[in-house]
Amino acid sequence: MKNRFFDLKLFIEAIKQLKILGIVGTSILLLEALLVPVGYFILNTSVSPGAKSIISILEFNPLMTSVFSLMAPIMTLYIFKFLNSRKGSDFYHSIPNTRISIYVSFLSAVMAWCFIMILVPALFSSLGIVLLGKYVVFNFLGSVFNILALLAAVVLTSSAVALAMGLTGTTFSNVVFSLIILFVPRLLISFLNAMIGVVQPLVSGLHIIPFSSGHYNIVTSGFTSIVDLFSGSVTEDSYFSPSAVLYTLVLGAIYFVLAMLLFTKRKSEMATNPAINRIVQAVIRITCAMVVCLIPCAIIASDIIQGVDEIFDLSVTIFSCFVLYVIALVVYFLYEIISTRKWKNLLKAMVGLPILLGLNVAVIAGISAAGYVISIQKPTAAEISYVQVLQFDNSEMGMMSGLVDGGYGSYLGGTMSHTKLKNEKIKEFVSDSLKTSIDVAKNADYLYEYNQFPVAINYNGRVIQRNLFLTDKKVKELVKLLAADKEFTDTLREVPDPDSKFTTPQFNWVEFTVEENKKIYRVFANEIKTVPAEKLVESFLNGSNYMYGVGYMGDTYPPTEMEEYPNPELEVSLSVQTLKGISVYGLDQYISQELFPKTVAAYVEVLNKDSEKAISALVSKAKSGDFNDLSVGLGNVPNELRGRYSYYGMDEAYSYRNSGTEEFINALTTALKSSPKTVDFNKPYVHLSFSVMLNERTYEMESYELFMNIPDDAKLYESFKNTRMYREQRDTQYYTD
Repeated sequence: MKNRFFDLKLFIEAIKQLKILGIVGTSILLLEALLVPVGYFILNTSVSPGAKSIISILEFNPLMTSVFSLMAPIMTLYIFKFLNSRKGSDFYHSIPNTRISIYVSFLSAVMAWCFIMILVPALFSSLGIVLLGKYVVFNFLGSVFNILALLAAVVLTSSAVALAMGLTGTTFSNVVFSLIILFVPRLLISFLNAMIGVVQPLVSGLHIIPFSSGHYNIVTSGFTSIVDLFSGSVTEDSYFSPSAVLYTLVLGAIYFVLAMLLFTKRKSEMATNPAINRIVQAVIRITCAMVVCLIPCAIIASDIIQGVDEIFDLSVTIFSCFVLYVIALVVYFLYEIISTRKWKNLLKAMVGLPILLGLNVAVIAGISAAGYVISIQKPTAAEISYVQVLQFDNSEMGMMSGLVDGGYGSYLGGTMSHTKLKNEKIKEFVSDSLKTSIDVAKNADYLYEYNQFPVAINYNGRVIQRNLFLTDKKVKELVKLLAADKEFTDTLREVPDPDSKFTTPQFNWVEFTVEENKKIYRVFANEIKTVPAEKLVESFLNGSNYMYGVGYMGDTYPPTEMEEYPNPELEVSLSVQTLKGISVYGLDQYISQELFPKTVAAYVEVLNKDSEKAISALVSKAKSGDFNDLSVGLGNVPNELRGRYSYYGMDEAYSYRNSGTEEFINALTTALKSSPKTVDFNKPYVHLSFSVMLNERTYEMESYELFMNIPDDAKLYESFKNTRMYREQRDTQYYTD
């Protein structure tokens, strides 16, 4: 017998057996690597991009994730299929090779093909990104980590499937136990964290158990990130995380060794059996049922911590749990029937029910105990070393720039989480607010009345992360405290470097050129340094509704004669991508005239660069009589005219005919022809938005937007009063700051 750890001939034989799967997989991914750049080129030549996108290999070739999620498991099942056949198992166990050399050689062949399927398309994708340098920025270092992440995931999935095949003897049980090994441990961790976060609102479940973040396991990150959302948690992208690559690789190595040990001990007689023994069979059966039991466990734990207010709620809880536990029992016995195909085994399977019951009690007790422990942690101001503001997404309080932006890591969230606040007054505020929040959290039905503010508290050498529930009065107090902390306000003023080639700003997704977007962004980057500290903090805590004074359409609630309609503001949104290290970070922000007048002025100047063309298009639109998408905003005009109006949603049959709009547009365009492109917001102005049909057959349209001063002309105002849009909308709109 050849006493080797690795046999090259066996490896080559396995490569040949897997060649059809390997060639097909590589060809599909290679085709994607070639077609995506072509499509990207066509798209960007037909529509001029206003900013370059920062691209990594995986974003250019997303199907590469199928290598570890699909191809690696299929190849492993295929190359070790002899383990499910007594004849095949006897044959491979009789050849003059050690069990270890068979296992290592075969699994190495699987990984080799998977590595080829990753590296070859990655090379062509890299070439495509480089050739598209006019439209994209190549995140080279991030792409390297993409490849490392995919390779680590291949090691994990192939080893996990090999481990499952060492414990089971049929294809069905191979697949089921592979899914259990890969997903159930991470599902349990993520679910328990999420449920603790749900039943105890003081915490985000993501931060309770070490390594509990779903991003650590690359294979399951997409699945567990959904579970994390239930606890209000946001995970980072696994494919750009060194810690995720290391965690996944170490876990894969452990599975690799365990599978190798099982392979050397496995007997040929285990082929065609659902499991190598009754214990493994029971583990699979109990695990499948326990996944269902997690839901009623969470319901019961929630009622234990928060209590049940009404008999009706209690009856609903009892009925829901009863139904779910019945489903769990069905799953429990159904797996036994499908895997063994013997009805008599159902009676034997019942001995595992006490274990299932014990696991339910343990989960319920664990969640309840964790919730209790969290509620009794009340550090004093003297015990607190420092406080950190954490990333959050709260609809009540909003965000200045979105601490999680568009699928990318949050730029502000990253910088904010590294800022340590050591001000004594802030520590005292946090300590007092936490004690109040513990009482507030006991009644989750009324949490919507409070503003949620997440912080990390370092005390006595440890860090706890808590959600503070603040009244509006306490928020105002917090604003003053944070505004007085220079380190905190400096962090808020820190924005991506406007001169870096890895910073790509975009304003309002209007078709500005890259240079125009950069020009406006430089103004913003300088102007944010001059915004008053208290205003800046208010914007961070209260979000866009407070900060920017943007008007919104509401129900019928016309102001009284003593009230004034506010001017419609130009809504300028900024979206920035920037590269820091290996990851892309996003910064999304609305920009107000009040806080950023220079930035808004720079934006309007670029917006009005083709004002002559836009005015000419508006004249043509007036002649066509089609005003369905016309939006008119008037500011610094007589009070009864201020606001934003449109025909959108009106009955087309009579909205345009004799509406008075054509006369108003003719008068307006005559006035605009002599209006400067720069806008003085202290004088009367108009904001116009509309589109013109270029090709009715292809439905090709061109959009226009103007923001220009108008003369303080009574005849022009009277002309607008005669339009149907004014007459029907004047009394049904109001704006709130």
